[in-house]
Order: sequence, then structure tokens, then C-alpha cells
Amino acid sequence: MLITSSHTIDLSPSIRKKGFRQRKVSSSNTHFKQALYRNSRVHRITLGSQLRESKIKANTWHSIDLKLVTELGLPAQLPNSDEFPVSCQLLQLRHGQYYACSQANSIECRLSAEEETDSWCQQTSAPLSMVNDADDSFSFQTLPLPRDGHYILFQELWDNGTPGKLWDSALVMNHVFNTLAEVDKHYLSGRRIMDLSAGIGAIGLTIVQTSRINNIPNPPHIVMTDLEEALPLMKSNQQLNNIPNTEHVSIQRLAWGSSYDINHVLQGSHRPFDFILISDVLYNTRDFPALISTFRQLVEKNRHSVIIMGYKPRGLKQSEEDLFFNECRSHLRLETLDLESFAREFFDNSPSTDKKVAFLKKSKLLQLTGVCLYKITHKKSKYRMIHHLSNSSSNTPLYKL
Repeated sequence: MLITSSHTIDLSPSIRKKGFRQRKVSSSNTHFKQALYRNSRVHRITLGSQLRESKIKANTWHSIDLKLVTELGLPAQLPNSDEFPVSCQLLQLRHGQYYACSQANSIECRLSAEEETDSWCQQTSAPLSMVNDADDSFSFQTLPLPRDGHYILFQELWDNGTPGKLWDSALVMNHVFNTLAEVDKHYLSGRRIMDLSAGIGAIGLTIVQTSRINNIPNPPHIVMTDLEEALPLMKSNQQLNNIPNTEHVSIQRLAWGSSYDINHVLQGSHRPFDFILISDVLYNTRDFPALISTFRQLVEKNRHSVIIMGYKPRGLKQSEEDLFFNECRSHLRLETLDLESFAREFFDNSPSTDKKVAFLKKSKLLQLTGVCLYKITHKKSKYRMIHHLSNSSSNTPLYKL
């Protein structure tokens, strides 16, 4: 689910919030905290504390502490008049896919506002499965798939650094991919896709699971890469969703700038990658040279590969952002994408494509979330080589602008 402020992407009926206090930023570190909240308009509903009960008593209400936070886990700052969508579903694993269902044996659920006695959400009932786990260092995110009632589940590890979190650009890109799959479920059939620096595997695994639930006969080949220490969590999320190891799914190590890792991944592919997807990787300026080197090596191996990058400005200064983008432009072709042009990258230029992506023209998703999309491809030299032809047999190359 995407929850945004001050405007909302309406994915479920809106319910006016009650009992939430607006949190104020202290004047002592205003500048620092404002930087952390920069573009923090995509929120998550998380558990305030882990559920400890292993047994549930009938006809008894159990309190679940929910918090509305940013991608960094900071309390969401919302005006008192804001609205956001709230829905409550309990999911059951069946046939390897999470989806909402109902059974004869179920529990009744309701959400109640803090410091209020009256229920402010219609009661509902659903089956419940509880796991008693003493580890507080992880949380789970449940994301919808482009088929009614189907979901994909991701474990996050806050102690695992940036690869252990689900970041906003991945949420936005997944949301658009799901939308395109609803328009044409075969739009990625047969494509070879690398999810570079995949983190928890949100983009790559979602594409894989979407192909599975839609029974695509020629599914895309997905290769997810990251640092060695990030791979166990990615593999755990693959197992969490019962995604089997097949020729269409691969998780491999790739450190930025490592020619060995890059060549190893490329040699394992039957053919070049059509798309290389990457999201929210611009944090440390010291890593920029290695990241750009990775981009250059990947597109040099196949000059038709298209890199799609999602980036949300956060703590970097404008000069630091310019450092990356200017250096990137000096070696590669870099274009800014809106949602319509992003979608067109995955379709052909037939007249039917216009109908498939026209609805994205009016979308405000990027403006609401602060996410920017970029297309990075091989840069043709501004010089063109011609052969000087003369009466002599000279084939000396000349270069002209």
C-alpha cells in the first residue's frame, strides 16, 4: 500500500483519523530533522511492538499497537485535518501465495483510536495465524499484487543497513509495474531483467510473483544482485513467498565497480539484459565512482541495455547530486522520465501502446512521492568516424564532429 501526504493515493476507502497528535520538530535540531523528513510523503503502517501472544482467548479484544512512520521509521508528520486510507486484512498462506480469505473459524477485528472508547472502523472478521518470535530487529511489509486478493510479503532487517529496508522508489516502481500488468499481463514476457542492488528483492521478486499468479507461459528472466552480506535476506524473502529456484530466477553477488562480479553475472546469462532496474542507491558520494563504473561496464557489454533508475532526494546537497548526475552525463546518456515515458520503455511503438499508457499522463504519483525516474543508456560518441577515400589505398580514419 502507498500512503502519501499531503495528498493521498486512494487505494482503499478513506477514513478520517482521530486521536493522532501532530508531532513537532524541536528547534534545537530543526535543520537536521528537516533533512530527514525531506520528501517523506510515503508512509508505512507498522507494528509499534511485536505481538507476543501464542494463544488467543475467544470473545476477548487484543490490542495491537500500530504506528504511522516514514521510510526511515520516523513518526509521520501530518496536519490534523489530513485523511489517509485504512484497511485491515488478515492474510493466509495457501498454495505459496498470500491472499485474503475467510473461513468458518475466524476472529473479529476492529481498529480503535487512541484515547477513545468508541470504535471508529467497521468491525470485520478474518482467519488469523500468529507466530511467536522474540526478535524485534525485523519487520514485514505486505504489498499488493496485480490480482485481487493476492499479496507478496517482505521481511526487513533494520540492522542490515540500506539493503535491509524497503525504500520509497521501489514502492513507486512496483506500483507502476503492477498497474502495467493489469493493462497487459504479458508486457514483460521473455524479457531479461537485472534488479541491481536489489536489497530485500522488492522489485525483482514482485515481478517474478506477478508472472506466477498470472501463469505467464514465457515469464521474464530475473537476476537480482547485491553485496554478499545482503543476499541471505533476499533469499529469505524468496523462500518466504515460496518462489522456487528456476532458470527464470537468480540471486547473485555484484559489488559496484567489480569487473569480476559484473562479468560473472553477465556470463551466466543466456543473452544480454533488456532492462537493468535500480532504485534509491544515492547515499554516499564516495560510492558514486563505483556506481557509475558499474553502469558503464553493463552498457558497454550490451549497448542496447536500458538502465531505469528510481531516486528520491533526501539528505544529499544539491552540489552532491550534481556531482553524480554531471559525472554520469559525461559518460552515459541520461534522460528524465515521467510515468508515461517510463511505461513506454516496456511496450512497443504500436498504436495500441498509446491506449495502454494514456491514463498515466494525468498521474501525480511522482509529484506526491518525490520520486524521480531516469533512463540511462550507452552514450554515442559526438565524433563520427569516416574513412578517407582517395586514389591511394589509404584507409586512415578521420574524425569529424
